[in-house]
Amino acid sequence: FISYYLTLADNNALDGPSEVVSDIYFLEVIPTDQEFRRSQQQGGGGGGGQGGGESSALVSVQKDIIAATWKLRNRLRDASNADIEADAEIIAESQREATGRAKMSIDRLSERLSFSDDSYDLAVENLSLAIEQMNLAANDLDSLQVTTALKPEQLALQYVLKAEANINRTDISMNQNSG
Repeated sequence: FISYYLTLADNNALDGPSEVVSDIYFLEVIPTDQEFRRSQQQGGGGGGGQGGGESSALVSVQKDIIAATWKLRNRLRDASNADIEADAEIIAESQREATGRAKMSIDRLSERLSFSDDSYDLAVENLSLAIEQMNLAANDLDSLQVTTALKPEQLALQYVLKAEANINRTDISMNQNSG
């Protein structure tokens, strides 16, 4: 998983040097064998892919939150305080909704813990760590610490991705055992 952005600078002799920072972008590299196993799992009809689907939606939401915070950070110098406060409040609320989704995922996973391997335990642990980081990010946004909020948002995304990997690993092994 890669996140990237561009920074462009010039030495404008008339107006003085300036710098422009692009939006943040995400790139996910999936090994071919993992993609092949996912295709077989979806086509073969078995096992419990529900947890993975919820987690993928959570990954998408968290990426959107990071992108929105990044854009807000880039606008800090140009926007009014009222606009910054309103946008930070919306992003913080989105982060809280993502926290709720992560808690729902944990509840769903907890129902399946009794008959699965330790990968589900690891997924629950990673989602719990993601929730902690999401709460930190929401608090930073509430206090208009936009730049500071980016780090816990990104850590939350990393934990959600780890949880998704644990879920997929277990779903694949459960599907192979039931096949």
